[in-house]
Amino acid sequence: GVLVVASTFFDRAGAVWVMHGYAAEADFPDHEQVILATMDGFVNETDPEVLNIQPVRIDIVTNDRNQTFAEFAARHPIPDGADISSVEGLAILNGIEAGTSLEPGRRLKVLVRSSS
Repeated sequence: GVLVVASTFFDRAGAVWVMHGYAAEADFPDHEQVILATMDGFVNETDPEVLNIQPVRIDIVTNDRNQTFAEFAARHPIPDGADISSVEGLAILNGIEAGTSLEPGRRLKVLVRSSS
């Protein structure tokens, strides 16, 4: 079939980038407004609050005492803005249930906010 393509070029740090939006010819009119609005909205971010946001990352921590996973998680709070927002979600990330008993020495994943 025939595709219709809309493209825009922009400069970032001395490199030229291109963004393409495309759809089947028959469908393009239904998507054109969103494609063009997305391209027009791709501007340099200048808000210091946004620029200073640090990513949430996974860190490996060794459990140091007998406790449940929920107790362990309470000592390692989930950062604001993380995709995982509950003890149950963190337990799933670790392949266990929140009520699982932990012994010292077990390595577990926790979420932390990177520092700059």
